[in-house]
This record gives sequence, structure tokens and C-alpha cells, in this order.
Amino acid sequence: MAKKNSNKKNVSLSPEKFLKEKANKLPIYKCYVSRDYQKTGEAMVIISRTRGNGKLCTASYLIDLWCMGIKDSYGNVNLEKDVFEDHIAKQGNILEEIDYTTVHNLIYGALEFAEEADIEPHFSFRTWKYLLAEDNDEIPLIEFEFGKDGKHFLVTEPGSPASMLIPRIKNKLGDRFDYILGGMEDDMLPYFDEEEWKEEERKRFHYDYPDYPSRLNLHHPYLGELLLSDTPSIPQKDLDKILSLPKEEVENDILQIVMWEIGDTYRKINSNPKFVPENSTLIHSLLLLAALESKNGFKAAMEILHQSDDFIESHLDIESTEFLIPAIKFSNPGEEEFKMLEDFLHEKGHCSNAYTVVGEALTTIAQESETEKKRVMDIFTRWIRKMPEYLEKGDWFNIEVPSFLICNLMDLGASELLPEIKVLFDAGFVDESICDDFNYVKGEMEMPHTIGFSPRYTHESILNLITR
Repeated sequence: MAKKNSNKKNVSLSPEKFLKEKANKLPIYKCYVSRDYQKTGEAMVIISRTRGNGKLCTASYLIDLWCMGIKDSYGNVNLEKDVFEDHIAKQGNILEEIDYTTVHNLIYGALEFAEEADIEPHFSFRTWKYLLAEDNDEIPLIEFEFGKDGKHFLVTEPGSPASMLIPRIKNKLGDRFDYILGGMEDDMLPYFDEEEWKEEERKRFHYDYPDYPSRLNLHHPYLGELLLSDTPSIPQKDLDKILSLPKEEVENDILQIVMWEIGDTYRKINSNPKFVPENSTLIHSLLLLAALESKNGFKAAMEILHQSDDFIESHLDIESTEFLIPAIKFSNPGEEEFKMLEDFLHEKGHCSNAYTVVGEALTTIAQESETEKKRVMDIFTRWIRKMPEYLEKGDWFNIEVPSFLICNLMDLGASELLPEIKVLFDAGFVDESICDDFNYVKGEMEMPHTIGFSPRYTHESILNLITR
């Protein structure tokens, strides 16, 4: 009789695989919810489960019970129990312990309520949903009242990504939807002048424009007719046709259309910032190049990012990240592209928003894997160490740029850069309305956590954006 193989190795699961295969089978340890959620309409929910090694697998969910559903989620697959208890204790009376059944119904109820308005959960929920039990009859149903006064009710700031959803939600729900756009207090208004802020951005901007195509010479003229039209979305039949055409020809045609459109409109916008193009050419082109995983998506995005703030806003509105980042990410950047992104961060003359888009794009790439995270962290380390020099000159970018970078570094748990971050705070180079104060940043970064590597954008989400 042959001997059994005694050399079999004990292979540990990756965090992603552990979450998918094991997490929701672990016994519940404790659950918490913010005490005032019924009054404010927003709840922080925490679930912890006990692992076999005595540590905890935890997840936190930020839930909007009035409209948006799951706004954020994050967690830790291997947290020391005393660290978790210390964190809960520091919350004081903010949180109260609650049973899992209640938590389960709050999360799934808010999720379903948001779906009625075609609002998807935050992309991070794809990772941290695995701590939840399956939503079936084994979990007793608890009825909660979602919304406010019988309606979906959105509370957000003007210009926020959520505010851009208002027309779509109104179209979907009609009279069953209401909203409030908050803003600065009246006594703060004299200190902020949007036009003055934009004028400062225009003074900083500089670009030696290349020669853009003066006419189109396309393999498929049909693409030009479609992308240069004023259609708000691309019909599914047209999308299917595009994806069936020879890939390289389509990629080159779309890039040519992008360059032609930039050349046709940048002078009009620079001379009249209120000029609004009559088409969605750049939006659809970026998304199509992302869906094709084309290197031309990177080229198109970078050429757009070299344009003025007025240009980017005119063509892409304030949702520019939703179109530029997928084009960069799905181009599968290599060494050459990473160098171009880093060089961009160290060049002056770009609009401040462009720097933040590149920073957000790098953060999105970093959340794909540990290898990409290390590469991005090297870029961010060199950039943040040069920031004080750039900011002191006053002609590089405004303080929103380091503030959003700090938010990115919090997302990446980059506590090793706290000394560099403190330098920016001490010099007054941080807008605390964006990332809060240094003590908050330090506390967030020093909380042990693991990044749930999960794609912010997927091919499915890109295709849905094209046809919506």
C-alpha cells in the first residue's frame, strides 16, 4: 500500500479568497451601529466575526438610509481583538452594540431602497459584502422605514458626485424624490469667490498645444458620425457593432476623433469659458477606449488632462474622474505610462483638477494588487516630498491637490508618510474641509487595516455607462 503524501503544504488563503469562501461562515463576535442614525438618516455599521486564530474579521459600512444606500465600506480580515475593542472604546457614546439580525436588515434594506432609484452601492461593497450572511429566509425580516416623509431624500453638496445623480433620480422617481443641496454658511461666502478661484487657475495654466488633426480620415466613418453627434448615450446595437469591428482600426479611429474634437473646441473654450460643446464625444470616446483596453485610452486621457480647467469642465463636467480614470486604468499602464504619470505630477502648468485626477487614477491602480500599490507608493512618496517646494512658489497648484492626495494616502493606509503629511499641515498647505485635521488623518492611518483589493471599475460598469 502506498504511503500517503505527508509533505502537503498548508497554503493560506489570500484576503480576497478568504472573504469570499470563509468570512460569512465565522461566528459573529459583536455588531455596532451609530446611535443617532434614525435622526440623521446616516448610519455607521460595524460587523465583527471571530476567526479560528482568535483574531477578528471586521467590516464597517457607511449607510445612507434616506437615499444612497451603501456609501462606503472597508475592513480588516485579521484584526487583533484588543485593537478592535480599543477602537470601539474611543468612539465613546457614538456607537451602540446591536444584534446581527438588525444590522443585516439595515444594510440590505438600504441597499434595496437605493436600487429603487437605480443607485448602486459603493464599489468597495463588492469586497466587504462577504461578511454578510446570505439574504434569505434564515434571517428574520425586520421592517425599517427608509427615506424621509415617504420619499427618497438626498442631502449632498453642490458639485458633488451625488448631486450629479439628481436629474437621473428625478426622472426615475418623479414626485417620490426630494433633495437638499447644502452649501457654505452665509457668513463664509465673502471669503470664497468661484470666479476669482477660476481666474487663479487660468493664470497657472500653460500648455504648448500640438498640431491637432484638421480633418478626419477614418477607417470607419460611421464612428465619426456616431461619436460627433449629440446623442446622450450610445444605443446597445451601435455598441455591439463597434465591438465587432477590427480592434486596432477602431482604437485608432477613436483617438483621431478625440484629437480632432480637442483641436476643434479648445480655442473656443479658452476664449469663452462658458462655451459648452453640443456633443458627448470625449465622454463616449474615453469609455469606449476603456472597454477596448486600448493604449490609446491612456493617450486620449493624458491629452485631455493637459487641457485647461475650463476645457475639462466643459466637455466632461465635474464627473471627469468617472471617464478619465477608466481610460487610464484599462490601458494597462506599464513602465512608460507610469513614468509619464509621474512626470505629469512634477510639471507645472496643469490645472489643479488634473493633478487630483492623476492622483486618484494612481490610487485606483494601487488598489488592484500589492505590486501596483508599491509602484504607486514610490511615485506618491517622491511627489509629496516635493510638494512644499511647489506650493511655496504659488504658481503650481492650489491646496486642494495636497488635500486630495492625503485622502488617497488614507485610502492606501500609507502611515509611513505621516511625517511628510505633517509638514504640509504645519505649513498651512492643506484644506481641512477636504481631509479633516492632522489628528484625524493620523488616527485613520494608524488604525490597522488591510486594503480589500477590488476593482473600482469593471468592464460591466463601463459598458453600462456607455449605454445609460
